[in-house]
Amino acid sequence: MLYCILQIKRLVDKHTCASRAKVDHNSMATNAWVRDRVIDILREEPTIGAAALKKMLEKYNIKLSYYVAWDGKEMALEQIMGKWDDSFEDAFRFKAEVERTSMLGAGI
Repeated sequence: MLYCILQIKRLVDKHTCASRAKVDHNSMATNAWVRDRVIDILREEPTIGAAALKKMLEKYNIKLSYYVAWDGKEMALEQIMGKWDDSFEDAFRFKAEVERTSMLGAGI
């Protein structure tokens, strides 16, 4: 009995099977992955919408859900600007400090 092993080095015919390059759900493209890719964009243009960011990320040949794009955007904005809750608390601290150090706060 004679056995022959062949190895294909290059396929010259057109590839006809279904492409998996652009899948409907990418478990690797998480909100953290989106955050890492859009943070520099959001530093320049923080008001850009999630839909526009989603379209920009199409260059990676993936489909993202709107929610993953939105959540990644929110994570990036939080990393750039800090948490809203912290900012709200800081406003009260700032007000108290202004009252404490101003003449009006001193009762004059």
